[in-house]
Amino acid sequence: MWYLLLFSVILFTLAWLRGRPKGIFFPSDTFAMGMIIFLGVTPLVNPLGSNVNEKILIFSDEIAQSAMFGLSVGFLICAGCWMFRPKLNGQNLIAKFATLRNRNVDSTLFRQSFYSFLALILIVLLLYGSGDYLSYKIRVIEFLTGNLSNSEYAYARRIEFREADIGINLANRLRFTLLPLLTIMSSYFLFRKFGLFNTLMVLAIITIVGAASLSKLPMIFFTIYIILAIYLMSSNAKYLSFRYISLFVPVSLIVILIFLTASYFLQYSSIYNSFSDIGPALDVAFYRLFTATYAGMLGHFKIYPEILPFSGVNSIGLIGSLLGDARNTDFEVAQHFLGYDRGRFTTFPTGYIGGAFASFGIVGIVLYSVIISVYFAFADRLVLMLKNPLLSLALYTSIVLNCIFLVTLNAPAVFLTYGLLLNPVFCIVADRIMSYRRSNSNRRSSPLNKKRTRRLRGGFG
Repeated sequence: MWYLLLFSVILFTLAWLRGRPKGIFFPSDTFAMGMIIFLGVTPLVNPLGSNVNEKILIFSDEIAQSAMFGLSVGFLICAGCWMFRPKLNGQNLIAKFATLRNRNVDSTLFRQSFYSFLALILIVLLLYGSGDYLSYKIRVIEFLTGNLSNSEYAYARRIEFREADIGINLANRLRFTLLPLLTIMSSYFLFRKFGLFNTLMVLAIITIVGAASLSKLPMIFFTIYIILAIYLMSSNAKYLSFRYISLFVPVSLIVILIFLTASYFLQYSSIYNSFSDIGPALDVAFYRLFTATYAGMLGHFKIYPEILPFSGVNSIGLIGSLLGDARNTDFEVAQHFLGYDRGRFTTFPTGYIGGAFASFGIVGIVLYSVIISVYFAFADRLVLMLKNPLLSLALYTSIVLNCIFLVTLNAPAVFLTYGLLLNPVFCIVADRIMSYRRSNSNRRSSPLNKKRTRRLRGGFG
């Protein structure tokens, strides 16, 4: 089956390169590159998902063949959709960002950015109104500074805050949706008013007290959000061209490997505590980055439908809750391999293909692939269509990163929790409101309107 997967990956790559927008790197590019690297190359190099936990995760050739067939279907469907995409010109987006670099500050954009900053502060303060949120944040800061032992970290993440209160639950919903949008929009006001260093300091503090969690992921993403937003506001975005990003991806993967390896020495100091432990820690980091998602997918193909029935719409959190039978396939797979006690404290995440198969089988892969392909055609166009440059910046910066989650997580969760659906909806509504108010303001301040007003006033004299 490897030859079918190889063919589908090559066809997908050619279709993506043919249909991708010109110029700047777009959200669909992140998804396509993630698919090729993590779900295209990895299965071809490591078809059985061999890993550091071989005693726990053992998959047969039959399971690997089924997973490769599912991957091939996903790649082929996406390739077919990509071939018929209309070409977009990324230079239009760069020109829109250029208005944020003007030497003269746009008073309207400055005011909107200031209001975004106030909204960001207000939301963060409201989160602290819940009972456990302050205790949770103290634990997070101890975790980020390396002052949390391995056992304390496991207890805090898996038990202490497992049954989270409303503040922590709300923060989890906002972490990749409204919080990054407001953070990015706030950066224009802060950067223009206080300069680069102070902007970085203020936003770093807000990120820690607001979005940071007992996970390295939000910190990494918010760091990239802020750096990318400031870069787009202060340069001509030359290094965001497809050519430069393609060169940057291998470097970034190496940096992430180093970061993960170093974090294991802090997080699991009882296991990794000497120079000789670098090799084992690097093996774990390599597996976590390149193989874990595919191994999770193999787990889904093994469990469904032979051991557990397809989950259907019950694995879509909101619908499952309304039906009274919500199912989390990542937890179900983890509990199968690790047992109930250990499995309920972890998950075996998979890309959208594994989640689609667990829900509806091969039909689900076809359906999800079409939906995702159509979504990216819309998302790429939307960042060009928004009239407000601040909203374009916020939407572009957030989803160009967040769409990588489709490669590692179930699609419904990504659309609802990681901003791929809510962020565009928010930006469309906000753009319409801002455009309406600006047009009304321009109409009132036009010379013709002023002359008409003077005539009306003269008529009452």
